[in-house]
Order: sequence, then C-alpha cells, then structure tokens
Amino acid sequence: MFSISFYLRRPFIFLGLLCLSFNFILLQESCFALTYFQVETLKGESLYNQKTLKKNDKLKEDGLLKVSKKSFLGILLPEWNARIVLAPGSQLEINFGPKKEKKLFLKKGALRWSSHKSLGTKELMEKSRKGFLFTKKAKMVIRGTDFIIQQGVAFNETELVVLDGKVLFQSLSDEDDYVVLKLPYWVGIGGRFTSQIGVPIKLDHKIKSFYGLILRFQ
Repeated sequence: MFSISFYLRRPFIFLGLLCLSFNFILLQESCFALTYFQVETLKGESLYNQKTLKKNDKLKEDGLLKVSKKSFLGILLPEWNARIVLAPGSQLEINFGPKKEKKLFLKKGALRWSSHKSLGTKELMEKSRKGFLFTKKAKMVIRGTDFIIQQGVAFNETELVVLDGKVLFQSLSDEDDYVVLKLPYWVGIGGRFTSQIGVPIKLDHKIKSFYGLILRFQ
C-alpha cells in the first residue's frame, strides 16, 4: 500500500485519483437526479400544488400532484427516458434536489411506469439503499422496466405487477425484506397481505394481458 505522502510527492497522480473519485460520486448522484417533469398527455383535470396543469407544462419545484376522479395524466421524465401514467384519484409527491431520498412518493392510487434504461440485478442491489419510487409500505429501485404499482388507502397496502424488466421491491420497515421481481409476477405487502413481502405470484398469459392494457392512456 502507498502512503498519502507518496501521492503528495506526485501531484498529478493525486489530482487524477481525486478527479476519478469526484466523477464517481457525481455519477452516483446523477443516477437519481431530477431536473423537471413534463406533462405529456392528460384527460380531465390534474393539479400540481393546487394549480391546474396543461399539456407540455414543466414541473420543476417540489410539490404534490393530484389527479382528479375520472381523469388520467401522463408525464415524462426526460433524464430517465421514462414515462408515468397516473390513474384517476392518484396523488404523487415529487421531490427534486440531490439530497432528497424520496424522489417520488405515491401517496394513493396507482401508476404505470415504463422506461428504457437498464440495470442488472447486481446494480439494483448496490442501489437498494437509495430507492427512487416510494409508497407508505415499500420502496422500489427501477430501471429498464414496465410495471404497475398501487397504493391502497383503506388497508394501507402496496401491490406491484411487473410486466417487463426487473424491480427491486423493498420493505420500508425492514431493509432485509426485499425481492427482485421479474416479469410476469405480482407481489404485495401490508393491509390484507402480510406485514412482510409475500411470495411473488406468477401471472398466467391471460392475467398478464389484462394488466398490460391498464393505464395505457395516450
């Protein structure tokens, strides 16, 4: 092992290592960075911080997104090459800023997430402490996938259906309670399910096709 004095006597090596370390930290932060969301499609009325949204509006400040009953909303996450479609009556809290862990917090309702960037199982595990999308019961690490998440209010339970790719689904009350879910599986936690993440259930072709048609609002 070289001592710190070795690098101090060789400033170019030291500065090079310092730059590499900085870039690595910056890359880790940028993986979860959010600058803005853009309203892509909408039907009915949706509010952000109590202001009515219009097509192509950009959301750049922390706030609460509310979708009215009998309404649908599609928003884009350009930095993640992803799209979210929110079901009627849903509420999604959005947090910008690199130090905030809960970037997206689904308070109630359901959403469908689809994106094209990919992470392997090992990378999902390495980022499991970060999280990205949260409910009251669980957090999800997601890349390159298509899935539906639902947060019930009456029973305070979270359900996940993976239609493509992988999702690391982790309990908020126990970091050791998690599952890496692949298609076509369903899993739930809380409420009418157990206090721990249950055994994933494989969906047959008919049920998967049914979920595939949900929240495909264009």
